[in-house]
Amino acid sequence: MGQSKHPPGKTDRGQQAEDVGGWRAPVLFTVGGLVAYAAAMVGFGFWVRSRLSWNDAGNFGDMFGAFSAFASGLSLFGVVVAIVLQYRQLKMQRHDLELHREELRLQREELAGSRRELAKQAYISALAARVSALASLKESGEMASELYATNRTLKEYVDAMSAQVPR
Repeated sequence: MGQSKHPPGKTDRGQQAEDVGGWRAPVLFTVGGLVAYAAAMVGFGFWVRSRLSWNDAGNFGDMFGAFSAFASGLSLFGVVVAIVLQYRQLKMQRHDLELHREELRLQREELAGSRRELAKQAYISALAARVSALASLKESGEMASELYATNRTLKEYVDAMSAQVPR
């Protein structure tokens, strides 16, 4: 019958599981990295606090204010880029949807035309069957008239023969 799009031994479900498995490694790597980063920051914070007084620890944290502002600006830029990309994607999707609707409209018109042509063909076929039946009846009618004529001549022959037969 049909050829499978999967290699031997792979099913749709197996292919789906393989595709889903592709996201696990990046996600696990990212989560692991975030956990390691958080653990390092907590450990670093405890180390700094054990070595410095509160004032010194506050001054130490203020050293990263510029980096914090840069990271916040970078995050805002990332959000703006994500919104712009999403807007473009939605615009493309809307365009594709319009093309799909137009294609469906054209298919509907083509189907209606095919339906009309099929109705015409059915009418012509029925008409041809009627003509064929009439021609067949005409032929059988000619045969019936020949039989009638033959029957008549046979009757006349029989009558003539009966008249000659002595009673």
